[in-house]
Amino acid sequence: MAELDVSRTLDATPEALWACIRAFDDLRWARGVQVEIRGEGVGQVRIVDRPYGKVHEQLTSLDEAARTLTYTVPIGLPFPVTDYEARMAVTEDGGRGRLSWSCRFEPDGASEDEIARGIEKKFLGAMRLIEDLLKRER
Repeated sequence: MAELDVSRTLDATPEALWACIRAFDDLRWARGVQVEIRGEGVGQVRIVDRPYGKVHEQLTSLDEAARTLTYTVPIGLPFPVTDYEARMAVTEDGGRGRLSWSCRFEPDGASEDEIARGIEKKFLGAMRLIEDLLKRER
């Protein structure tokens, strides 16, 4: 099982960052994507319509006190992996929010390094979009 962790301190308070992250059914930060929501709370599925197909992401845990959530992608993974699970955690870093976005996966048809580079690029791009949204909403 491969693991990847990408962390970045964003120009936002930890409270604002967590409010954005914990709203699993709100992807305003992901500009221009269509999202269908099925259910609510833990177990909820968001279906994100991407140019390469629909990605189903299922919320598997949400811990308000620890400011963490986990989700799986049972359908539509854009990478050649299986058993994908991601975790997002918000902590405080000098008054700003630090987002740690990690995942575990089993490579399936590509090297672990190649897949990790692709996932890291997606995580960093999403972090920039989240930060941009939070700056606009201040």
